[in-house]
Amino acid sequence: MALFLTTVPSLALAQATVTLEMDDSLATEAGPTTAEFTVTRTGSTAAPLNVSLSGSGDATYTSDFTGSGGGFAAFSGSSFRVTIPTGQSSATVVLTPQQDNII
Repeated sequence: MALFLTTVPSLALAQATVTLEMDDSLATEAGPTTAEFTVTRTGSTAAPLNVSLSGSGDATYTSDFTGSGGGFAAFSGSSFRVTIPTGQSSATVVLTPQQDNII
């Protein structure tokens, strides 16, 4: 299983700047051990902010990993959305590998 997320440059949006920080970038099936990243925004927190992310590699949601926390919502293979809630400046997402017999 491989899903690669990398820290991206800050994205200047009309009302916010968004950054992605890998808190723990290595997830393995042995254990399993999780990977964790935080999406942070500047600017107004008066409304929720949806941030779309795209991973690369051969891992797909539910068959290879699941995500939780931070308003995580998966869609379309390895692309997913993180919602930073109203009143919050960040959301942390945890990715958990699914154990299987495929190496």
